[in-house]
Amino acid sequence: MHFSKLAIPDVILIEPKVSGDNRGFFFERFNQRRFEEAIRKTVNIVLDNYSPSIKGILYGFHYQTQQPQGKLVRMVYGQAFDVAENLRISPPSFIQRVKEIISAENIRQLWVPKHESCIAWNDPD
Repeated sequence: MHFSKLAIPDVILIEPKVSGDNRGFFFERFNQRRFEEAIRKTVNIVLDNYSPSIKGILYGFHYQTQQPQGKLVRMVYGQAFDVAENLRISPPSFIQRVKEIISAENIRQLWVPKHESCIAWNDPD
């Protein structure tokens, strides 16, 4: 696995090493030890959600609050244009954005730390 820090240092792009041949392929999707080394924190992943969507769907905007929850985003079918923006005033990466294409084809994953609340996708403000 290759872990890349992005413009927001807490947001990590994860690119697994894929092994394959004419029968198919294999990759390590998650490794607790390597993940914690990359993000430099101990995490206890206790929930794994799956949310299929149709093409063209826009979800809400999640931001950090009192009971934060990190997200490890991956696609099992299709692709998503995922954007993370830092709204925390104190870090030097305030208002910086990370934009990545996450797809079933590129097998990338995006770690977005401790975000829980949401601004609706159609919020006029």
